[in-house]
Amino acid sequence: MPPEARFCQTLGLLAKTLIVAALGGLCFSPAPAQAPVAQALPPKLSLRYTVEWRLITAGWARLDYDAQNTARVHLQSQGFVSKLYRVNDNYLAVLDPALCTSTVSMQAEEGSRRRETLITFDKDRKRIRYLEKDLVKNQVMLDKAMVSGGCVNDVIGGLMRLRTLNLEPGQTLTMPLSDGKKLEQVKVECEAKEELKTPAGTFAVTRYQVNVFNGVLYNRKGTMQVWITNDERRWPVQIRARLPFYIGSITLQLEKEEKP
Repeated sequence: MPPEARFCQTLGLLAKTLIVAALGGLCFSPAPAQAPVAQALPPKLSLRYTVEWRLITAGWARLDYDAQNTARVHLQSQGFVSKLYRVNDNYLAVLDPALCTSTVSMQAEEGSRRRETLITFDKDRKRIRYLEKDLVKNQVMLDKAMVSGGCVNDVIGGLMRLRTLNLEPGQTLTMPLSDGKKLEQVKVECEAKEELKTPAGTFAVTRYQVNVFNGVLYNRKGTMQVWITNDERRWPVQIRARLPFYIGSITLQLEKEEKP
């Protein structure tokens, strides 16, 4: 598979992994001296990002979150990248009041592929069901169920949950995270507090590393980092995946806040 196709498949992954980790009964390892303090999120969020790959603008993404605990992500390639391998993905996650994921739906157009995916998270029955259809061939590609630990998040729900925490550098936590096909304990490390310059401005942020690659949730080798503002808005202003040299690094960086 050529590097540009691998890139665009990973770009689709970033739509699903816009980002971090997931949920639930949080287990801290090693135990920090003081547990991170949870805080309430602003009721609405609408942010637009640029996507950079190998020093070119490869596309854009939009993240929306509303007062009904519904998160939406749209990811679209553009320009030269679209001519090589077009990406047009839509991702919707519905969370309950405890920020546990209830349902996820995905519409993915990646190259010649057209896929529709529905994931249901049954917290009471402790089950996850994954159903993926090929819309071109009009056939079911995968239909499976798995046991969960109860309250579980998809990656977007995990981002919303991470935004409620205030970790200090050196603190780590593990969270159960599922893409519907696999359930893993994902380690999240708080790396540093720093300033970050983006097209939307300069922000005081906390940088996290989220260990989803290298056989944890995804087999591909790489690292993933997310930067979240330290103010009451708790915006995720930058997401970066560092991947093998034949793919390179992919960075989503905040371009602007979208107004209703």
